[in-house]
Amino acid sequence: MQKRGLQVNIIQCRIQEVPRYIDSVSVIVATSQVPFSTSIPVINGVPILTGIGAEEVIEKIYKALKS
Repeated sequence: MQKRGLQVNIIQCRIQEVPRYIDSVSVIVATSQVPFSTSIPVINGVPILTGIGAEEVIEKIYKALKS
């Protein structure tokens, strides 16, 4: 995101720990299913791990952070 002019802080945690951080994040990038509903955008992060479709996911994250 720095290449796109955005300063971001990244929190890495297990999916069951996400509710602990929910009030301090703008987007959730998950590599597993999020088992609860939230008003915060949830983006599938698996393509970042595999490299297949990673650029599209990065664009989705960027758009979510800009909105």
